Amino acid sequence: MDESSVDPWFSPIAEANALFMSRDNWQAIDGMDERFGHPGGGLVNLDTLERAMGLPHAKLILTLGEATFHQLHGGVSTNATIEQQRKNWTAWKAERDALRGPGDLTLHVPSAFVGSLPQSILPHLARATIATPFRAAPAVAAGFRAQLMPLEEDVPTDHTAATLVGLAKGQFQLGNYRAAADILRMASATSPVELGASRLLSFAGILARHDPVRDAAYFTAIGDAYLAIGENEKAEVQYRRALDLNSNAIGAHTGPAGMRMEGPSYHDWLERLYAELKPDIVMEIGICNGMSLSSIKAPTLAIRIDPNPRITATLSAETHIVPETSDAFFERGGADALLAGRPVAIGLIDGLHSFDQGLRDFANLERHCDRGSVLLLHGAAALDEAPQQVPPVTQFHRGDVWKLVSALRAFRSELDVFTIATPGTGLTVVAGFGGGRYDRSWIIEAGKHFANMDSPEIEANPAGALCLVANEWEPVIARLKTNLAGKKSRKPRSKQVAALNREVEEVTMGGFLHQYFLNNSGKEMYKWMHYFDVYERHFERFRNRQPVVVEIGVYKGGSLEMWQAYFGEGARIVGVDIDPACKTHESEQIEIFIGSQDDPDLLDRVVEKYGSIDIVIDDGSHIMDHVIATFEHLYQHVQPNGVYLVEDTHTSYWEDYGGGLRRPGSFMEFVKGKLDEINAHHVRGEMPANAFTNSTNSISIYDSIVVFEKRPQAKRQSLTTGKA
Repeated sequence: MDESSVDPWFSPIAEANALFMSRDNWQAIDGMDERFGHPGGGLVNLDTLERAMGLPHAKLILTLGEATFHQLHGGVSTNATIEQQRKNWTAWKAERDALRGPGDLTLHVPSAFVGSLPQSILPHLARATIATPFRAAPAVAAGFRAQLMPLEEDVPTDHTAATLVGLAKGQFQLGNYRAAADILRMASATSPVELGASRLLSFAGILARHDPVRDAAYFTAIGDAYLAIGENEKAEVQYRRALDLNSNAIGAHTGPAGMRMEGPSYHDWLERLYAELKPDIVMEIGICNGMSLSSIKAPTLAIRIDPNPRITATLSAETHIVPETSDAFFERGGADALLAGRPVAIGLIDGLHSFDQGLRDFANLERHCDRGSVLLLHGAAALDEAPQQVPPVTQFHRGDVWKLVSALRAFRSELDVFTIATPGTGLTVVAGFGGGRYDRSWIIEAGKHFANMDSPEIEANPAGALCLVANEWEPVIARLKTNLAGKKSRKPRSKQVAALNREVEEVTMGGFLHQYFLNNSGKEMYKWMHYFDVYERHFERFRNRQPVVVEIGVYKGGSLEMWQAYFGEGARIVGVDIDPACKTHESEQIEIFIGSQDDPDLLDRVVEKYGSIDIVIDDGSHIMDHVIATFEHLYQHVQPNGVYLVEDTHTSYWEDYGGGLRRPGSFMEFVKGKLDEINAHHVRGEMPANAFTNSTNSISIYDSIVVFEKRPQAKRQSLTTGKA
């Protein structure tokens, strides 16, 4: 396949050169638009395909074993330089927008195939099932990554060159070809004879032409290369350059952290501890991709609590994944039900990385500990200022969990608390439970005493404050075994567990938005507390994906700042308010449009500037006519997988907002009608399916909130499976 499409069987096709349809359909779209005037037609082919796919019931069918070819036509597109291609695209897109209106082109994925593939193409089809297109990050499927593999060559005999070649291969597989090429050049300078004819270097250099920009990922990779060969000062410079470009460059945070503490990683320690201690039950809070779970082997029972689990690792033990917050899990008695009277042998706290949440998780886990239990805390030794802040200001976030170590030392002197100096953030170990009557009152006092503690108080002596020990296996395991010697597990006293007091104060609730709101020191906000779980349930998938977010109702600007922090760098936050004073809340990522939310011209100006909207949040006037008019105008402009959220819908029951219980014309009565529309395929002809039916996946109704989730709907079908 040509560079623009690469593996298009399951990915959007970025070129359309030979298109077949019925004459009736060709006439329905008025054929090819001859107003496209650029040499080669500009975007006329993609425009024709896009309009054809807009026909009712249109499907894109790819013919297999057939081909089109490119002739050399003077460098209009394919044969042009990368720089000229960019200029071409800008001009072609402007022409297309002038004809069709602003907005992104819709690139379509084939929905069916006709024909058969030659044997030589089958490996490419296999790759396409689990890989995304050229220059995009590799997709993850069933725990495997599909990448363009580097060429295999002899490993240099020089150790430094061999180390650099290994790093370069990793960058090559990630698609960071410029970084791979420059790291290989570093290796070549070290061992010019062995790398003088490197095909990998030449191949990476050729591919690097498609990626001339040196971004944060590039500088992070170069920093890693300098770090690997012991040139720490040069590595530090590269990491700083990466963070200057992107404060969320995770590798640029972890790289310098690895300079301070070396040796086996946090995951290495978990794997060895699980293997050495052979725990009956492991309970982990916070899951990421489940890598730590892969270290747990049968017959250990693994329990993992995370509200948004993304498991890509292979699991080898009986594992229970609980998709909810740790607060909710313990409060509803989930631990009691799963443990069935058995103690937790190893508990790992690796969730929100905040002191208040860590304190609650520690208290809840300790309820299920006995003399043979060990609790582990990840992230206490992350002392850089930016990753510590709560709420988070960087994606690499380790929070202020170090305060929990100080709290345990101050209030729980009977426990053995120490922190292994693992690279980056350390791993804190707590043992010595079950020594006497357990008094939970220390938790309240610890929360009051340490909540406002600043990191400078421990920076003068981090080793002493965090009880740091060397990152060496033998002394740590000897200390643990001494701690656990002869301490057999006992059955917990179920009546006492049930009767444990629940008086511990909650400083915050779970989740980024909860924490941001309750720790807000910025502009003023007013929110119902139960809204935050709804927000995070429906908005989480848009984080760090540069969404367009439109909020109706600005108030004092606090929520716009919150959305900016939540959705991350590159998010475009748009506020709409009738008060001209709200214009003062604009910033680099935030723009305010002034006018009434039921003014279609105002809403059209937003759409004209930003195109498809990812999220709409209606927190405006709450007047029934306004809310309905805004929905009917904006919903069609929400992208096909977007979200439309209306809050404070309790006003639908208040007369002064035009509402009332079951009153016609209220927004909630409007929503009830939408419930019929979403089921229009099943009303046996009494209501036709419409655009709302075909574009809406779900309507979620909460106390004072209604959420519409969009997703293109396929033809409904039912099947019978199994034996009669």
